[in-house]
Amino acid sequence: IHRTGKQLSMAEFQIFRKDPKHPDGKRPITRDDPPEGDRLCKPWDLVELMEKPNWRDSFGKLMYRWNMQKCLFGEALTWMLPNKLGTPMELYVMPTPLMSPGAQSNPEFPEGYYRMQAFYPYGPFSQYPTPQASAGAQIDARWVLQFLEPDPLIYGLCYSPLTAMKLEMDE
Repeated sequence: IHRTGKQLSMAEFQIFRKDPKHPDGKRPITRDDPPEGDRLCKPWDLVELMEKPNWRDSFGKLMYRWNMQKCLFGEALTWMLPNKLGTPMELYVMPTPLMSPGAQSNPEFPEGYYRMQAFYPYGPFSQYPTPQASAGAQIDARWVLQFLEPDPLIYGLCYSPLTAMKLEMDE
């Protein structure tokens, strides 16, 4: 996992836009490209976001963290922290075991939410905000990207490639 993470951390990225006039059907975006459609931000803002996803990570560290989470847990969850206009301004790879999906019936979170907990919950009060719980914070599921190793049986679930779904290993 460390070796593949180190290789991915050395990767470079380039962002393209569709262009039927270009021989490849795409061209690299530039600083001068205008916003597309009803968007307020320019495509170049995505380049800046990927170069510096948050105050402590670079693109390489983001790739390393994605690789580590996917290889260990079969899933990498990324929180896109939005600004007041609803544009992602920072990206954080979240520790998969500390994120638990919430109910979809909450009117505040129409597509559901994830509860980020400071440490792994246990006991009867682990999921509810009580003094005995690690209540954590609710993150709107619309702002969480899910990269997963697909489960061969159930659509939308993931499995850890290390255990390959062996019951004795998972236990």
